[in-house]
Amino acid sequence: ERLNDNHYIPPIVLTSFKKFNREYKLPVAVSMVDKIYLNYDDYVFSFEFAALNYNNTFKNQYAYKMEGFDSDWNFIGSKHDVTYTNLDPGEYIFKVKGSNNDGVWNETGRSIHILIAPPFWKTWWFIGMVLIVIGGGIYGVVTYRIHKLLEVEHMRINIAADLHDNVGTGLTELSILSEIGALQHYAKPDAAKEWFNKIGDTARLLGQNISDIVWLVNPGYDSLSDVILQLRKSFDEIFFHKDIVFRCSSVHEWSHVFLSLDQRRHLYLILKEAINNSLKHSHCRSISLSFENHHQKFKIRYEDDGKGFDPNQKSDGNGLPNIIERVNQMRGNVIIDSHAEKGTRIILILPNP
Repeated sequence: ERLNDNHYIPPIVLTSFKKFNREYKLPVAVSMVDKIYLNYDDYVFSFEFAALNYNNTFKNQYAYKMEGFDSDWNFIGSKHDVTYTNLDPGEYIFKVKGSNNDGVWNETGRSIHILIAPPFWKTWWFIGMVLIVIGGGIYGVVTYRIHKLLEVEHMRINIAADLHDNVGTGLTELSILSEIGALQHYAKPDAAKEWFNKIGDTARLLGQNISDIVWLVNPGYDSLSDVILQLRKSFDEIFFHKDIVFRCSSVHEWSHVFLSLDQRRHLYLILKEAINNSLKHSHCRSISLSFENHHQKFKIRYEDDGKGFDPNQKSDGNGLPNIIERVNQMRGNVIIDSHAEKGTRIILILPNP
């Protein structure tokens, strides 16, 4: 019996490679391949193998292991094929060993590297790109939020200054006028009437300033059309009583042009200053306001048909210096063109909102 024992260690070879149960043609014969590349969607693949022992081949035994997936050898008797499904993307080593009919094993067996590529959304470059985009988005949102908070804080400081300058001054003036009016009431009743009229005018101006401040801090009024509507609301009654025609571009045409809190505040106060100057000094019969959008620049044209003035002549008032200062803060330019008896034209050239 010992003379009949088979001590031959059979070589182990791969005889077939299949994907989805169909033979897959590799660049060279599978028995010579050391590495196979698969895509993530090649989720069903099979190997067939053989021990090159030709004595009672039905007694040949096999075992296999996929390093990176199987923790130990799988002994499958005389069965000489194996199928894997749904392996995760990554690197694996498929190993197979076998024995002859008398149980003499080839422990070295045969091995082959399997590389399964991940889908693009699981690759490092895509994940890195997504992280960069998300990080950039978060940075943008945080930066925008900080910018808005700083803008609101800046607006609060400006409003506090306006309250101090306009409302505080108005209240002080009311107090002084009231005291003078009370004294004049007994000494000169006719003169007292004039002082009480001044009190009424000051109170109305104070009320308008407070109304403007409330409007300016309301974030719902953030378009150019809202600025135009507020100007109309502020001056319509005065235009009516002074018989002044006010012409302006269509309100709804500019409802899509949005302004920041600072832009809205500066623009409103610039135009309000210009209208007040026309009402006080020009004796005009009409005022016109138009807007033009030119790519990177936004042009605003203000005109009246009043008596005009010399822009080079030094003025006691702060109207024009205030306009110029606010335009500078908006990083824009202003052109003031006025001639005696030919009216006044103010052109604002501002960065596009």
